[in-house]
Amino acid sequence: MDEKFLFNDSKKSLKNSKRSIGLVIENYNKKVSEKLCSNNKDEKMDVYRTLLVFMMKKAKTLEEMKPKEDYDKWRNDRIKRALEIRNRIIKSYKEISGKNIEENTDTPDQIIEVSNQIFEKEEKLWKGGAMCKMISDFKTDIMKEYCKENKYVFTILKQEPKDHKLLPAKARENEYMNEIVDAHFATADYNGIIGYICRAVNGNGFHGSFENGKPLFEYPKNPFADVSEQNNSTIVKLERPVVIALTDSKKYEPVYDFCTDKAGNIGFRFGGEMISRLKEPLNFEKIELDYIDKSVFKDIQFRTRDSKGNIINLNEKYCGEEIVR
Repeated sequence: MDEKFLFNDSKKSLKNSKRSIGLVIENYNKKVSEKLCSNNKDEKMDVYRTLLVFMMKKAKTLEEMKPKEDYDKWRNDRIKRALEIRNRIIKSYKEISGKNIEENTDTPDQIIEVSNQIFEKEEKLWKGGAMCKMISDFKTDIMKEYCKENKYVFTILKQEPKDHKLLPAKARENEYMNEIVDAHFATADYNGIIGYICRAVNGNGFHGSFENGKPLFEYPKNPFADVSEQNNSTIVKLERPVVIALTDSKKYEPVYDFCTDKAGNIGFRFGGEMISRLKEPLNFEKIELDYIDKSVFKDIQFRTRDSKGNIINLNEKYCGEEIVR
């Protein structure tokens, strides 16, 4: 498939679906807010119970993740974070249930035991509640809006899979770290595609966040070719080509979270990651790519670091300006 498909047709359809999906999320979060403002105590508790369930999912994911490097530090950092979440679960449960938890929670083992007891009890109640059904409807509506505009989701790879077979990843955590799953992972967000393209060039990770409301991608190594090799005003060349696998969007479901944002609002979050739980290999169309559309530098801040750890602004280096708006 021609790479222009990605930068023309797909770019437009992905941005259209992102807007419509945003309205879906807004609508569902409005329903959550209405439940929290209701005089019905059961409805309120159902929302808080859902939040507790997802907090515990994150704690368990952190505890079960397989270390990738520096085993002791990697493992200890995640166990510490999981324990902090478990502590918040116990504190939150006391506040929202009004129940006095008599068990001693002075040691990590006690914290784990008490939080597990809370989770086992509340998860059973949650599965029979309205919020559990709402989550199922949420996933369905997200995919309905996405598939209206998009035939494919996108998986970015360093090279084409052997035998042209796209296999599911094993025991991989999702972007919200609330599940570890054997699944095909893909993205349905245009800016996310660009971020993963540059990660594939590096062959290693990147830090993705936001700055002044704009996506920020910081890479261990510069994913772009030398400035002297940039001979086209509309593109930026990559250090090495990558492969984008386009798979049937109808085989996927959204990766979502239910959490509290920085403003204290409880609700659904969706950042564009998709998974297919099918165990068999998936057929795919292929795009081989050795450049990105330069216009994306208007929306994304790209950075890397030099050998001394100083930040290099790649927007300024390749496009003559830094995103500051």
